[in-house]
Amino acid sequence: MSVAVVLDSTPLGLLCHPRQPPPVVACRQWITHLLAAGRRVIVPEIADYEVRREFFGWAARSHWQTWTATGLNLSTFPLRRPRCDGAAELWSQARTLVSRRRPPLLSMGT
Repeated sequence: MSVAVVLDSTPLGLLCHPRQPPPVVACRQWITHLLAAGRRVIVPEIADYEVRREFFGWAARSHWQTWTATGLNLSTFPLRRPRCDGAAELWSQARTLVSRRRPPLLSMGT
């Protein structure tokens, strides 16, 4: 059984970065090791959309060209309504779990 890794927009954005700061290098090495180990790396279309939207907003289309030039063989995961609904539900559950673990905010002056 092959284990798949699904990328969110953050690691995808790092993979597209045209420079080589340490987080970008680490992310690229991680993906390369996953692929070399026979893992399937999947990019959901929604993550692709989110990263492209940000790059186009910054007029940074060259970032996406950097991504294309990497030549990494990643699978895409088409966006369909039932999947989108399920993803929204999972995101909400994860967000709730994270917010429960955060310490309460300090009240300022009260």
